[in-house]
Amino acid sequence: MKLYTLNAIDGLISKYLDAGGEMKTIEDGSLGYGLAMLSGDGLKTCIITERYLNDSSSGHSVRFYNNTPKKFLNQP
Repeated sequence: MKLYTLNAIDGLISKYLDAGGEMKTIEDGSLGYGLAMLSGDGLKTCIITERYLNDSSSGHSVRFYNNTPKKFLNQP
């Protein structure tokens, strides 16, 4: 599993928002984005998950889906 920095995730979020997508925070994170979902018309669904590394740092994993997974469909 590849982990991404906070700056890389900020860039990804900016690209989605510039393309007309939206971001939903599902769970707040302690040092980063926690659990977040990026989606939009004509865009793949992206799930960002914060991963614990140690007391003072974390990384983020990213997964892309053609269709939004069922467990994320009914998130506020």
